Amino acid sequence: LMHKLKDIMPGGYEEGDQADAFDCFNAMLSGMRESFPTEDTIIPDTFEYELCKETSCQKCKKVIKTVKSKSMALNLLCEKEITSLEDQLDGFFGVIKRTTCNTCNEEEMITTNNIVKEPEVLQIVLNRMAVVNRAVTKLDHDVTLPLSLDIGDYLSPSGSQALYNWYAVVVHEDA
Repeated sequence: LMHKLKDIMPGGYEEGDQADAFDCFNAMLSGMRESFPTEDTIIPDTFEYELCKETSCQKCKKVIKTVKSKSMALNLLCEKEITSLEDQLDGFFGVIKRTTCNTCNEEEMITTNNIVKEPEVLQIVLNRMAVVNRAVTKLDHDVTLPLSLDIGDYLSPSGSQALYNWYAVVVHEDA
């Protein structure tokens, strides 16, 4: 397989090139997806989720902006104070920003993220790089992972169950 990477994956991978597991896996998925003539393939059906970022007023219920995007990996920026995956997800899917509503002039305008279509296989990436004293450094604190993860609270509409069990975890020891 390693000798055939440049045939399987787009992006110019050559034997000996440096790439992490996330890059390799996603390049392989993209290559497989591009080799099918239609959009209706097993790759997006299995790995793709749809995220909705919405800004709305909690008082007058006016929705100001809705942005939907699709991805095959949930990329999360891991902060120093985050010690568990659940804390990281709560931060990402909780209230992102509070502003004043132009309609009712109350500071009830919030921006939130919700998953509107969950994937069969959920790929989560914790980006543990941070800028400290103007230098990029890797955070080295432990982050706990549950054996199974229910993302039902992050779905829209919320309350349904979407249970995932871990299949693999890759931990990079070096930068």
